[in-house]
Amino acid sequence: MLTFESENLVVDWISFNITGCTDPEPIANYFSESFGFNSFLKETYKGKSEVLISEITNRYQVYFIKSTYNPEYNSYWNGITVSFSGQNAAYFYQKVKDGLVDWNVFDLEKTNLGRVDLKYFREKKSNDIYTSIDTDEKNVKLFMIKSYEKIVTKDKRKYAKWERNNKGLILRIGQRASDNYFRVYQNETSLKKGLSFELEIKNQTLLSFQEHFFSDQIEEFEKELAKYFYKQSLKAFRLDSCYTDWLSIGSRRVEKKYKNEVFVTSYFGDIDLSHKEEFFYRILQFLSFIRNLKNVKQFIGRQGYYTVDFKVAEFLTFIGEKKTNHYQKTKVLKFLEDIQDLNTITKSFSETGFRRSIVFPYLEVEKKAKHWVVSLSILEELYDYFYPFSFPKSFLSFNEKHELFIKYHLIKSFSTVNFEKVLSVESLINHFSLTNSKKKKFKELIIELISQLEKHDYIESRIRLVANVDEIIEISKLTSYKLGRAKSIILFENTTRNF
Repeated sequence: MLTFESENLVVDWISFNITGCTDPEPIANYFSESFGFNSFLKETYKGKSEVLISEITNRYQVYFIKSTYNPEYNSYWNGITVSFSGQNAAYFYQKVKDGLVDWNVFDLEKTNLGRVDLKYFREKKSNDIYTSIDTDEKNVKLFMIKSYEKIVTKDKRKYAKWERNNKGLILRIGQRASDNYFRVYQNETSLKKGLSFELEIKNQTLLSFQEHFFSDQIEEFEKELAKYFYKQSLKAFRLDSCYTDWLSIGSRRVEKKYKNEVFVTSYFGDIDLSHKEEFFYRILQFLSFIRNLKNVKQFIGRQGYYTVDFKVAEFLTFIGEKKTNHYQKTKVLKFLEDIQDLNTITKSFSETGFRRSIVFPYLEVEKKAKHWVVSLSILEELYDYFYPFSFPKSFLSFNEKHELFIKYHLIKSFSTVNFEKVLSVESLINHFSLTNSKKKKFKELIIELISQLEKHDYIESRIRLVANVDEIIEISKLTSYKLGRAKSIILFENTTRNF
């Protein structure tokens, strides 16, 4: 499940609006005595602050704004806003998360979340490359320009502006009074240099999340708000930049919108490709199958494992094979035997020791009545792994070697961090010695499988056809003739599919 911690998101501002409140002192006393907050009172949003409570032992600050008019949002409202910023916000939110805040101090019937700022800090890396320009300053500027162009090209009514202030370059997206206001700015004076991506959420959008917040459903609150942060980021920023590598990976951790998706895979860099296509494909089928089975968790030392029980016939049904097919049963039993030889996983945990874990440490296959019954243990990390990619159910099975070969390479090209998926069609077609008629069917099968990905919104409708280095053509419909001219094609992952 997405959490602020798992996504490296920090609460950089949190405020509450208490309608009709005129005396903040009881709340200020509670914050001071319970959490060490000094309190300051402002009569207006831009007015001077006066000390409400100040104790020398208190380390944090909270502001109470007492006003009927907010010039920043051009709105009238009667009450008090309680605001925490920066490290004060992060500290207070942690207390909320730990269940230590007594909401009885507030009148919850009159209290709403006023504003939450979520910030992701992307630290500068030594290998950051955007273009041939060799300075980070120019690369950041170019990233902001291209993000600005994406926004105003897509919606001319959307406000966006980039500029330089006394702290460095900054990109602003949206009006300050709107539900969403994004800022991207340089952190060049801090100990860690990089870019901060900060989303300010308020008004009706924030109110849609607050039920989870005030009812102690913090896990759900963080999951939904993190998902919203990724959704707004995908709308705003270019993904062909080193500065959005975090977005490319993080947005794929969002829970799949379509619950019936059964065929999943990971980044190919995480997968051992030393085995043949069919064995590798069978592993993907098997991992997709067992992830939804009932399990029992056990430990060998400090390493967790899940044990699952199933019938071989159930696995055959899952992958579209006849459960009575003796040949397929024999192949599955041989596969189960072979997976015992998969590489162990080594985990370093100190300078003086290490731990090695077997992926499938236990396997028992027994014939009971007419059924082969399997009991198998699987490494906890592999069983619980959140697979970033999924494919249509039609990809779960294959009928012959050409279909397996094409599906394998489509999955391989798709399972990369980059949102542009490159498929080398020339090498695919030339891999087999085919007659012209069989070559035509082979190309038609490639087109059909790509069509299935588009039909189910895995990819966008546009395709780039690469004939040679100097000839790249964007097309909306792929044909056998066009495919035959191409060295490779580029497909575009649908980044908003799970939102």
